[in-house]
Amino acid sequence: MEATLNSHLELMMNRIMQLEQDLASAQLHQAPTTITSKKEPKINSPAPFSGRKDEAMEFLLKCDMVFDTQPQTYALNTTRIAFVTNLLKDEAYRWVMPHLMLPQDQKPAWVQDWSLFKEEFKRMFEDTNIIETARHKLKTLRQTGSATSYATEFQRHAAYLNWNDEALRHNFFDGLKDDVKDKILTPNNFKTFGDLVNNSIKWDDLLFQRRKGTPFHKNPTPARLDTPVIRNRPFTFQPSFRQIHTPSHTSTSASAGPTPMEVDAVRPRFSPLTNEERTFRINNKLCLYCGKPGHMAHECRVRSNNRTPSKVNATINNNNNNNNNTPVPKNSKPQV
Repeated sequence: MEATLNSHLELMMNRIMQLEQDLASAQLHQAPTTITSKKEPKINSPAPFSGRKDEAMEFLLKCDMVFDTQPQTYALNTTRIAFVTNLLKDEAYRWVMPHLMLPQDQKPAWVQDWSLFKEEFKRMFEDTNIIETARHKLKTLRQTGSATSYATEFQRHAAYLNWNDEALRHNFFDGLKDDVKDKILTPNNFKTFGDLVNNSIKWDDLLFQRRKGTPFHKNPTPARLDTPVIRNRPFTFQPSFRQIHTPSHTSTSASAGPTPMEVDAVRPRFSPLTNEERTFRINNKLCLYCGKPGHMAHECRVRSNNRTPSKVNATINNNNNNNNNTPVPKNSKPQV
C-alpha cells in the first residue's frame, strides 16, 4: 500500500515538473506584446508672446490647455519649457535667452521645472495691478462695433473683479450704443447679467440689419400666388411693311388715246426701309425688297413683277404720245 502511494506521488511530481518546463518554454517563445498608445487630439498652438502684460495670463492658459490635451507628448518638464520658450519673441525671449545659454550645471532651477518656470514667468510679465487695470478698463469701455465684441471685451476684464450681478448689468448698460439703450430702456428689466447681454446682442443685430436695409430673417416671406409676375421679355424685331397703292388715273380727254392698263393700281409697292429694318434683314439674310429668305434683292421675283407693268405702261403711254403728235399732211385727202 505504501509503495503504491509513493509511486503515485512520484508520477505527480514528474507531471508537475513537466508542466513547469512547458510553461517556461512557452514564455520564452511568446511574441513580445506591443504597447499601443492612444492617439492624442490635435490642438492649435497659442500665438507667440511678445511680453505684453495684458496677454501674459492668456498665453499661459493656452499653453496649459495644450499640455492637458496632449499629456504623452508633453510629459516631461523640459519638453514643456522648450515648447513655451519656442513661442516667446521680442522682450519675452530676451528675458529667457541668457538663462538658456548657461551650462547645464549653472542653469537656474526654474529653467528645468515647469511649475517654477510659470511662477517666474508670472513674476516678470503678470500685471501686478490687474484688478485696478480691469476696473479702469470697464469704466472707460464703450461699444464701438458690434454688441458681441463689446460683450466679449467686457467679460474679459470683469473676470478679474468680484462684482455682483447688479454692478455688472449697470456698467455693461452704460457702455452700449444709444440706439441699443433705447430698445433696452433700463438694465433693471433683466434678472441676470446674462439676459442683458443676450438681449443687447439681439437688438444690436436687428438694428444693424435695419440700417443695411435688409430683412433680419434669412427666409423672406414668399410672394402671394395670386400676384401677377411680370417678366422682361427679350426684344424681337418684327418688321412691318407698308404697302402703298397708287390711285388709278382716268383721263377725261377724248384725245388722250386709249386708257393704259392700270396694273400698278392693284400691285403693292414697298416704302423705303428704315435703318433698323435694313440691319435686321441683312443679319438674317432676308431679301431687302420683299423680306423673304432664300434670295437676294436683285433676284427677287416680286421686284421684277412690280417693275414689268410699269415698263408696259410707260411703253403704251409713249406710243400714244407719239401717235397724237404725228403731223397730218395738209393736202392729204381722207380716204373713203
